[in-house]
Amino acid sequence: MGGLLGTPGKALALGAVASLLVLVVALATGSGIDAVGLIAVLLRWLHVGAAIVWLGMVWFVNFIKLVAIAEADQPGRGAILKHIVPRVALTFRRASHLTVVTGAMLLFTSGYLGGSLVYASAVFIPTSRNILMWAGVVAAMAMYMFVHMMIWPGLRLVLGIETGTAEKVAAARAKVATYARWNLVLSVPVTLAMVAAAHS
Repeated sequence: MGGLLGTPGKALALGAVASLLVLVVALATGSGIDAVGLIAVLLRWLHVGAAIVWLGMVWFVNFIKLVAIAEADQPGRGAILKHIVPRVALTFRRASHLTVVTGAMLLFTSGYLGGSLVYASAVFIPTSRNILMWAGVVAAMAMYMFVHMMIWPGLRLVLGIETGTAEKVAAARAKVATYARWNLVLSVPVTLAMVAAAHS
C-alpha cells in the first residue's frame, strides 16, 4: 500500500483535504457564512477530532493496553512498553493539548466567554446549557490535569525515561492505572455534557 495511503499521516491529510473540499462546496452553493461562523465551524471540527483521538486513547489504554500488559509474559510486556506505550502517551498528550486549546477558543466563538467581544451584543445562553457546558469544562480540565500531572510523570518512571527504585516504579505503575481509570470515568459525563450543551 503506497501513495496517498502509504502512512497514517498521508491518509489523515487526505481526509482533511476531502473535508475542506466538502466545506468549500457547501459554502459556494449556500447562502455563505460569516467569518466568525466559519472560524467556529473549523474550531469545532478540530476540537471534536482531537477529542475523539484523546478519548479513543483513554478507552484503548483502559480496555486494551492495561489488560494486555497484565496478561502478557515478561517479553510481551517489554515489547508493549517499548513499542506501544510511548506512542500512545505522545498521542494522548498532543490530542489533549489540541482539545483544550480549541475548546477554549470555542467558548469565545459560541458566546460562553466574552460574547460581547466577538458579537455585537452579549449572547444569551440558557441556564441549563451553561450548567452543562461548564460542568463539562471542569471535568475535562480534571482529565487534562490527570494526563499531564499524574499519568505522564508516572509513565516517565515506568518507561525508564527517569530513573527510580523498583518501589517507585511500582508505585508509578499503580498511579498511572488509577488515573487512567479516572480519565475513563470522566470521559463519559464530559462527552454527555458537551453534546447536551450543544443540542439543548
